[in-house]
Amino acid sequence: FALISFSSPLCVIMSANESVRVMVRFRPSNEKEKAKADSLEPWRSLQNSKQSHIKMNDQELRLTNIETHGDQVHFRSKEHKFYFDSLMPESTTQSEAFNKVALKTCDEIIQGYNGTIFVYGQSGSGKTHTMYGPEDEKDSDDIEAMGVIPQSCAYIFGVLNNKNHKLVQGMQSYVVQCEFIEIYNEVLRDLLNINSEVKIRQRLVNRKTDEWVVDVLNVERRQVSNLGEVLRCIREASKNRTVAGTNLNATSSRSHMVMRLFVRITTNEGVRTGIANFSDLAGSEKIKKTGATGDRLEEAKSILLSLSTLSRVIEALTTNKHPPFQESKLTFLLKDSLGGNCKTTLLIAASPHVFNRDETVRSLRFGETCRKIQNAVKKNVTKTRSQLVAENEELKKQIAALKRSGGRLPHSASSAVDDDDDDADKRMQLEREKYEARIQELQALNERYCEQMKQSQSKDTELDELSGKYSELERDLVTKNEQYTTVQQELTQLQQTHTVLQQQHTQLSTTHQTLSATSQQLAMDKQRLQQQSEQQSAALHSLRQQFDKTQRAQTELQQKWKSELDSKKSQFSQQEMELSQQIEQLQLQIAQDRDTQSATTQELAQSRQHAQQVTTELHSVQDEHAQ
Repeated sequence: FALISFSSPLCVIMSANESVRVMVRFRPSNEKEKAKADSLEPWRSLQNSKQSHIKMNDQELRLTNIETHGDQVHFRSKEHKFYFDSLMPESTTQSEAFNKVALKTCDEIIQGYNGTIFVYGQSGSGKTHTMYGPEDEKDSDDIEAMGVIPQSCAYIFGVLNNKNHKLVQGMQSYVVQCEFIEIYNEVLRDLLNINSEVKIRQRLVNRKTDEWVVDVLNVERRQVSNLGEVLRCIREASKNRTVAGTNLNATSSRSHMVMRLFVRITTNEGVRTGIANFSDLAGSEKIKKTGATGDRLEEAKSILLSLSTLSRVIEALTTNKHPPFQESKLTFLLKDSLGGNCKTTLLIAASPHVFNRDETVRSLRFGETCRKIQNAVKKNVTKTRSQLVAENEELKKQIAALKRSGGRLPHSASSAVDDDDDDADKRMQLEREKYEARIQELQALNERYCEQMKQSQSKDTELDELSGKYSELERDLVTKNEQYTTVQQELTQLQQTHTVLQQQHTQLSTTHQTLSATSQQLAMDKQRLQQQSEQQSAALHSLRQQFDKTQRAQTELQQKWKSELDSKKSQFSQQEMELSQQIEQLQLQIAQDRDTQSATTQELAQSRQHAQQVTTELHSVQDEHAQ
């Protein structure tokens, strides 16, 4: 599966820079961590202490500053204070978590923005529970018990299917697609097609602004039309994800998982595309606590390395240094979400228990640093061809109006000028020449724009022809597959015939042995039976020859069809690659057309304003001469 773009290069509408939204959700304490704390000091003393080590309101979080010396515990007066966009206590339900974490992001995606929600925390802190839902209810139909991702998909489909909703006013159609990517031991895997070799690259989309985007290649992107189809994809991807048991979690995620949801909406004003990235990161924890050994230890090292690179990238972004995005597959994949074109939300999943206090503090400090990151968010909008043509016609009208109003002075105005005022004549002549030169320049720009539109239409025609060839190749491939299936069925029948012949040969051999044993008693019958045996052997030999001939013909036929099938597949791959390249060229061409059109519009506005100023000055000069 190749990377397929939705449409031509996107026209982006700039908005103000936005900070990364950071929220924290605490899960309830469990019996396992209570038992571990009860067996070790100083955690036993902290657990038995009546003093709560966490205090919070809507946005402020305070942690008791604890100092330990061996088994001794000291509570210091100065507290650790953190400020976040939202804090969710242990009693928070899945629906409440969705409303706080993802509802705003879902609205933004529908409006055409890129949005990312990624969850960070130690193993067993409830990351996958928050993102996907409880493990024991993964096949449930209760949407309120599900996690942020299923509820987000349900909300988005609910809005798209409600034409009266304010976010989809004027919507003509929509397309939703999804894909699932796993990063395991620094290797990208497609969780919907585990045999695919996934690659990641960086692509330049705008040379003038040096704007790059990250593409993931060879990932199966499935079109979905309702929540049920999304849930089936989630369950299929979850089965292929790498999980294992540790001391902190019986089903610990040993990899990073990213679900990408593409929402393309066509309206009267154009096409807007929102991309949602839901990232469930592997746990950040001390290897000593997880008890990892062997393969689990190697996985833990890879996880910690990628999370360490993520921390260094975030630190670099907040200190104006060069971020090392490409040192890890995780940071490379999240490049657009960190300081790029994306509305990003970080959810910190944490344990409230004192046994995991150190990991909780590290996670909170990580989130505090992320709040300093500024993303340059853009709204992704594409104009349709009819809109571009309408703008071109409007441009022509503006040029004509400018020519009528400012290109040539009216005869009455010129006759009123005093013949003795040479300076005024010269000024008017210069202004007239400037207007005429400007009109010629605008006409040249309009002609270039029309030529580019013709080239774009020609390329669209070529694209339609290539699409037709692609469909024809698909039909040929289906036909060849059917023929190959027929040959396989014939081969199966011949194999069955061969088995019958072998059975007959065995029976004849048995009969021959029986006749030999009784040859002394049946001398006359022996001779007759021997003749029959020779005749049957000759017939069997003839059948063998026929079978060998048939088998050789089958082998040759299989090789022929296989060769033709490989040739067709090769042609199909080459044509698909050429088609992708032509699409990218078209995207670049349309982006350049848009830039040219914007510049022309600005120049027209400036010319119109200048023409008004000159007209005013001419009237003033005429009034002076009249006086």
